[in-house]
Amino acid sequence: MELAKEPYFASTPCTLGSLRAAVGRQLAEALCPPATARSERSERSGATVLQSAVAQQPPRPHCGRQYLGPVAAAGHLAMPRPTTPASGWPADLTARAGVGVRGLVPWGTLFESFMTCLVEPSRNGLYQFCVVGLDANHPGNPRYLAWEPTGYFDRWFCGDEVESRLALQRSHKVYKEGELRKAVRWPDAADPYKSLVHSGNLPELDAQGLPVITAACKHRPRTSIDLMGPLLHEWKRLWLVQRGRTPKLLVLDGSGRLAMHLQDSLKHVEVVAADVKRRLEPKPLRSLWDKRRLSVDDVILKTTPPELKLPANNFDIIILPFVLHRLFDGDTDSLLALLRDALRCCSCQVLVAEDLTGETLRKWRPIVQGDWSAKILLDGVLPHGEVRDHFLSPIMDSTDRRYLVIDASKFQDRRKARESLLPATKHVSKIPP
Repeated sequence: MELAKEPYFASTPCTLGSLRAAVGRQLAEALCPPATARSERSERSGATVLQSAVAQQPPRPHCGRQYLGPVAAAGHLAMPRPTTPASGWPADLTARAGVGVRGLVPWGTLFESFMTCLVEPSRNGLYQFCVVGLDANHPGNPRYLAWEPTGYFDRWFCGDEVESRLALQRSHKVYKEGELRKAVRWPDAADPYKSLVHSGNLPELDAQGLPVITAACKHRPRTSIDLMGPLLHEWKRLWLVQRGRTPKLLVLDGSGRLAMHLQDSLKHVEVVAADVKRRLEPKPLRSLWDKRRLSVDDVILKTTPPELKLPANNFDIIILPFVLHRLFDGDTDSLLALLRDALRCCSCQVLVAEDLTGETLRKWRPIVQGDWSAKILLDGVLPHGEVRDHFLSPIMDSTDRRYLVIDASKFQDRRKARESLLPATKHVSKIPP
């Protein structure tokens, strides 16, 4: 089958293309009033030259025959860019990005990228990414946070890289007649009614342009990190404040993935990961694994009996994420003993995310709030259902996921104090009057 003639774009390196681009810039300046103006004194004539926002844009990368994006065409340069509702980004983020006529990549845009993993080469392949976050702190050169279906390769992309990959993707569809390449894709991504944008399954955005998974969010959890999204969101919104010193956070995470996520999202917090000491096994890629993940301490935590080898109030925040089946094989008494030691070693709050039933919580409340003087600040429900990459627990599917935020600042074990005083009371009662 004979291929269709290649369309002509203003980015083609020829004289006519340069004339069209010049006309497009003139029309864009006439239709779009300049947002900012900068004066420069000419050395020869001494006149003041005003440069509009269009002229201040950084030069676009030239991709030649492969760049088939409509942004570089003169016709699109002459027309104003879509407003905020069309792009999906809040108005304040759009203004801070400072891209002008160039415009932002719409929220929820899908593009493909080939990813490689040195630690697990079986994950290498083509992945479909979705734009879910925006970093507008660098005007004229924004960065985009993109998620992929497995949650393993979530990363930041610069704006030029995203646009170039979109252009290559469009060119592949033109020359291959719409044939899709083999890739790890989002479910129902090709369906306009069930995609992430139209079905409302994208995460919410905070004031900084970062994705947030709340209790009312329809986003389906991909990993254990997404599953703990409502807990981390409510905790950061209500109790996480900036102090004079750097807060210390302890998380019981043997993989290091959750600890790395917390360290990236909480810039002013020192994160420490701990886990039980595993049996030594030969790992040929151990050095690469240590470089990719946060180091895990295997001395702090002990499971027989459950305790933390730490002094009192050594950490400000302690997180116990799904340790019931991972460390204690479903023994709730061992988990309660570990919670008691975590309250002893913590000075602010203890966060618990676990597969707990309502009956278990009813038994815990009088012990935690009565015997230990630790107030339960927050009690909420985590998303239920199957999580494909639940690396923190062997239970992939559950309907009883809950989270607790407990105040540890006034912790005092009254039960232990009563037991220590009980023998003395019996001795006094034997004394004759």
